[in-house]
Amino acid sequence: MSNSLNEEYKSDLQVILDLFYQKKFIDSEDKLKNLIIKFSNDSVLENIYGAILSSQGKYEEALEKFIKAIKLNPSFAEANYNVATTLLKLSRDSEAVDYFKKSIDLKGDYFDAYFNLADCYKKLENFKDSIDAYNQCIKYKPNDPEVHNNLGLVYFSYNKLDLAIVSFQKCLEIDAEFFLAYNNLGLIFLTLKDYEKAISFFNKTIKINIGFAQAYNNLGLALFENKKISSSIIFFEKAISLDNKFYNAYLNLARALKSNYNYHDAIKILEKIIIQTKKNNLLLILSKSLGILAQCYCEIGELKSSYKAYEESINISVEDRDILKNYIFAYNYNEEFDLKEYFKIIDIYKKSLKIIEKDKLGSFVYKNNTDKIKIGFVSADFKKQAVGYQIYGILEKLSKKNELELFAYYNDFDEDDLNLKFKSIFSHWNNVKQVSDLDLINKIRSDGIHILVDLSGYTSGNRLEIFFNKAAPIQVSWAGYLASTGLKEIDYIITDPHVASIKEEDQFVEKLCKQEHVWCNLTYPETVDISEKTPAFENGFITFGSFNNISKINLKVIDLWAKIISSVNNCRLYLKSSQFNDLEIKKKYQNYFLDKGNIKLQQLIFEPDSNRRTLFNSYNKVDIALDTFPYSGGTTSLEAAWMCVPILTKRGNSFLSKCGESININSGLEDWICKNEDEYFKKAISFSSDLKKLQLIKNTLKINRNKNKIFDSDSFSNNLTKSFKDMWNNFNV
Repeated sequence: MSNSLNEEYKSDLQVILDLFYQKKFIDSEDKLKNLIIKFSNDSVLENIYGAILSSQGKYEEALEKFIKAIKLNPSFAEANYNVATTLLKLSRDSEAVDYFKKSIDLKGDYFDAYFNLADCYKKLENFKDSIDAYNQCIKYKPNDPEVHNNLGLVYFSYNKLDLAIVSFQKCLEIDAEFFLAYNNLGLIFLTLKDYEKAISFFNKTIKINIGFAQAYNNLGLALFENKKISSSIIFFEKAISLDNKFYNAYLNLARALKSNYNYHDAIKILEKIIIQTKKNNLLLILSKSLGILAQCYCEIGELKSSYKAYEESINISVEDRDILKNYIFAYNYNEEFDLKEYFKIIDIYKKSLKIIEKDKLGSFVYKNNTDKIKIGFVSADFKKQAVGYQIYGILEKLSKKNELELFAYYNDFDEDDLNLKFKSIFSHWNNVKQVSDLDLINKIRSDGIHILVDLSGYTSGNRLEIFFNKAAPIQVSWAGYLASTGLKEIDYIITDPHVASIKEEDQFVEKLCKQEHVWCNLTYPETVDISEKTPAFENGFITFGSFNNISKINLKVIDLWAKIISSVNNCRLYLKSSQFNDLEIKKKYQNYFLDKGNIKLQQLIFEPDSNRRTLFNSYNKVDIALDTFPYSGGTTSLEAAWMCVPILTKRGNSFLSKCGESININSGLEDWICKNEDEYFKKAISFSSDLKKLQLIKNTLKINRNKNKIFDSDSFSNNLTKSFKDMWNNFNV
């Protein structure tokens, strides 16, 4: 190249670069094209052309130019690096790795290439190689705070929390104002459920960067997880005020409002997000928003709206499997329950599941010939919760059986008095809340578990994915979910002769393991005195009561109960439900009854939930408990029976709808089981008109309570032990 041409090249190139740095991309591209005509096959110009196109979002065209530059100059490290960064923008991460490595081969101390390679490996969840690449960055720039922060994030993703903390602290030693490291330390302690430390680090983040919306959102999460829901709402709102497109903060705010029983505001926010995310085609956020909206509608009894939102959500994405599981559970409330539709939703869930590769799974190590059968129980409910109240006494008795060895796999962090009691009765206690499905399966297999019991089904805190991947040779569903899981990998479901007769067997993919009397017990009631007389004697009027979740109180139930209240002179309807904390929901349910005519507001006693002792005492105000349908009361009805309140129930055609039948048969109240709604109405009128008979029933229930099989954990544990031994013997033939 002559000197004059060389000067022209340099001069024109400088103009092009100046225009590029001024973001005048079209002008720089036009001048570059002219220069390429004069100086064709120039790798530097092709590389710059790629950079100009990439800056305009023309990534495919940019890629062609970078690759052409490499062809013209195979040792051009920067062009290889540019190919890699462009591939990242095209979400072709695996291909990008090769080009980053090529650029490093050509230029050994290429810091930017190592830095981006490390980030690329992190996206691909290749954490080991990501760590190695960041350590190379540290070799070249040991005092770069961003590298140490990013290395901490990789350790965090790799669940190496101690090493993550060290990296974030090193970052802060270098730069005490590096607010992202404080935020990340907060996230680690939030993961560890050390809420005070998490809150402290988020506050430090905000002190350095008062406008950092994510820190306010994270502070809200820490408060929410620490059960300080009202305070969390303030910080979610602050995050949104700083960034009105911070959709995850909107979702967290909606969840907090829902948890605070402020359904009206939660639904309003969700409807706003749904409009915005539809407009901007943000499909995952849209799907999550619809999933939370569906939960809100379900909890306030608007089931049609709930199912519609669930359908919209899963039609957009099934990435969030919790939405599918919530839908499966919620479908049980459907007054027009369709078994085929139920299994259809379960099939969608099963298709979303990943079969873990066999070479990643440990072998079963259980002993075939053993004097002790190892039984594992998986649950998030070893605490003061409905399932916990049912099973504690049974497990306490099982723990004393010489032929059994009990293992707990607790999927929660909550601790309370009952949780401590549960810990004391298990031979082996494992908290698995943060354990991955793969590691949990391998843990269960290495423990040599013979029979693994799921106590959750599709309810909150479940770990169904490990059952799908066959964590144990025999798997059983019991107590927490009173319907088929639809998973053929679960071998048995614990039932009784009353909730699952021959007619109902085709509703299950599991084999029915029928206990002699009842499917479960109430084994941890409150020690509350039972009133001597049925309350109508003192009140001068009958009180009908139901303390069931209002999601079970559908329009058919409301119509029937309203008809009863209208027909029994001056009677009361006493409902207790957490949703009545929302005054608008309470008013809506009052209006459901008032609109039926001939009912006065004073007849409707609708209260929010209360502590458990107060709840049990409240049964002393009830003459007759009214059961819901098709989803009948479970723990609620067992508690009513414990307080010697007779339960009027309607005969069902499924496990969930027949719990009241089983309780009444065991309580000697077969005549309180109604074959249809007409008989339910007639018996409510008849039974409520005879106070002497109601008193006699109360007295009889009280005398027989300690002999009732629904409270007899000795008998139940003996039956269940026999069932477990039979399961193992049948498997081990």
